[in-house]
Amino acid sequence: MRDWKRAAHIAGGLLAAGGGAFMLMRLHEQAGALDLSRISTSQWWGLATLLIVNVAMLALLAIGWRQALLGWGAEVSPRWALATYGRTQLARYVPGNIFHFAGRQLIGMSCGIPAGALIKASATELALLVTSGCLLGGLAAPLYATWAPSLVTMAAFLTIPIVASVLWRMSGKVVMQAFLAYLAYMALSALVFLGILFLHAPPGSIHGEWIALGGAYVVGWLVGVVTPGAPAGLGVREMVLLVLLRGQVDGDLLLFSVLMTRVLAVLADVFCFVLAAVMRPNAERGGRA
Repeated sequence: MRDWKRAAHIAGGLLAAGGGAFMLMRLHEQAGALDLSRISTSQWWGLATLLIVNVAMLALLAIGWRQALLGWGAEVSPRWALATYGRTQLARYVPGNIFHFAGRQLIGMSCGIPAGALIKASATELALLVTSGCLLGGLAAPLYATWAPSLVTMAAFLTIPIVASVLWRMSGKVVMQAFLAYLAYMALSALVFLGILFLHAPPGSIHGEWIALGGAYVVGWLVGVVTPGAPAGLGVREMVLLVLLRGQVDGDLLLFSVLMTRVLAVLADVFCFVLAAVMRPNAERGGRA
């Protein structure tokens, strides 16, 4: 049994290492397409702030995953969930778009968590992320539904408490809390993209409503995450955004903002991986405390 646990930890580490290698290659490719000379000192400070927000967003993902585990009867501590999530997140950059789930499965099983609970928690996570994306992605409708933009936006917002209430009644409080964590993650993702636009937008370069632009980013994220084989939605998310926001944001600004959003996300993943290594996710998983 101890040999099996050691093998699972090694396999999880190899997945993370492979993800790190692919991530570095992608980061090098995308950073090379950015003209960093155009960024002022104040804009650098703004980007640093948005990087901190990205790190906090990953903590929300870990919290949501922990609540999903609790919903399926697996007792884990916040520290263990944060460390495990941070350690395995880089594996999402491995082509296949499933290896971060596999890494968490291996580490969780090696710590004594039932395989069934881990699989169900991953399925719950994906379902709640897609649900959150659909709700907030609806905010992009005013870009095209010019007949009733305010009505569409209001409907998207009003649906959120309804979904939360249904989840609470059907699946319990912890699953509802997981949904709120994923919803907050999605909203902050859109705000980071909008923040980059705001920092670098010359006068007259934004033609669409800001809330709709944020919704479009969520749509791009959603398409990327459900596309089979796309590691972390790389390329897919960016392509969808360039198509959706053509004419809404000036071309150069749009391309710069899309690429910078990705670079910040990758840097946040790296930071959380290093932090997770310090937190030692292979320690005992703990309990609810």
